Formats: sequence, structure tokens, C-alpha cells
Amino acid sequence: MKKKLIAILAIALLVICTGCFGDPVKSDLEAYMTFESSVEKEAQDFSLDFMGNASSASSKEEAQKIISDGAQKLTAIADKQKNYKPKTKEVQDIHDKNIKVMDITVETLNDLNKFMNLKNPSKEQFNNIMKRQQEVIKLTKEYRDDLNALAEQKKVEVKLNFK
Repeated sequence: MKKKLIAILAIALLVICTGCFGDPVKSDLEAYMTFESSVEKEAQDFSLDFMGNASSASSKEEAQKIISDGAQKLTAIADKQKNYKPKTKEVQDIHDKNIKVMDITVETLNDLNKFMNLKNPSKEQFNNIMKRQQEVIKLTKEYRDDLNALAEQKKVEVKLNFK
């Protein structure tokens, strides 16, 4: 009986020491990176198309259409992001920043479209749009830095292209 108990304890200790249970944050982060990689191509294509179309708009109406279409496409990408549910708090916190970036960007595009329709837009309205743009840049940097830091800590390769 003692031999069986010792054998069970030895196996349990061996399992714990060898990490058989794994690191849930690491596996969640790896799954998140796989998900993000699948969405990244779509987001990059959107960004390139949007910037190219916006810079070549020849009228206010055309620019507004491009902005409106861009907001709709970005909303669809954001919805995919919102449907993804990380399993750990560490990855969820990073994911939440990404969702916030998307939400603020969509809101800014919609406000920019409204701004373009105003007969006498105020400097304050313009400044609010610019502040949100700066907030998006700041949050994007935080998202990237937090993701890279957690990936480095958990020894997970980051295959995302942060350009």
C-alpha cells in the first residue's frame, strides 16, 4: 500500500514539475495570435484601400462616401474582434485595448463625416476629432507594447505586422 501511495505521489509531483498542465496564459496568447493573424490581412487591406481612396477623392461627396464605407468596413472587422473571447484576463486586457482602438476609430470616422456636412464647423469640433486620432495612436502603441511584453514573458512569437 505504501509503495502505491509513493508511486502516485511521485507521478503527481513529476506531472506538476514537468508542466504537464501547461501555462494557460501562454496557450491563450498563442490562440489569440492565430486569431489576430487571420484578421490582420483584412485590416491591412482595408487600411491601404481606405487611405488610397481617401487621398484620391475629387469631391466632398466622394470623400464622405469613402469615409462612410470605411466606417462600415471597419465596423465589420471590429465585430469579428468583439466576437473573439480570450480565456485569460491577461489576454483579455490586451484584446480590450484593440477593441477600444477599433471603436474609437469608427466613432472618429463617423464624426468626421458629420463634420464635413457642417456649414460652419468650429475649431473645437475639429480639435475633438484630432484628439481622438491622437488617442487611437496612443492606444495602438499601448496595445502593441502590452502584446509584445506578454509574448516576450511567455516566449510566444509575435507574427503580427505593426506598421
